[in-house]
Amino acid sequence: AVVSTQSTGDMGAVRDAIDTNAPIRVSSVHSVAESLICFLDSLPEPVIPYENFPQCLEHCNHFTNSRAILKTIDFSHRNVFKYVCAFIRELLANSAVNKADPKKLSQNFGKV
Repeated sequence: AVVSTQSTGDMGAVRDAIDTNAPIRVSSVHSVAESLICFLDSLPEPVIPYENFPQCLEHCNHFTNSRAILKTIDFSHRNVFKYVCAFIRELLANSAVNKADPKKLSQNFGKV
């Protein structure tokens, strides 16, 4: 994942807050997103496991099939996927303030 040097300090603050169970206080929601991407990128397997990836790509434009495939994914991966989607929805719901861009978000989160 690409991390801007500008947000590196905020990313450290996010990590420290999570480690100590303290409130996250940063100057930008983008630092939280970058922290999440870095964490997910460091995992040994992506959120959508390698074995399920081809089926997910094949059916990504069909809601019912996508939902059925998601149900076959391991419980922990499925929950992480749901939480990441909820986070992205929240970013986009506040895009007037945080300038979140759907295309850029999909490019950044699509890697993990």
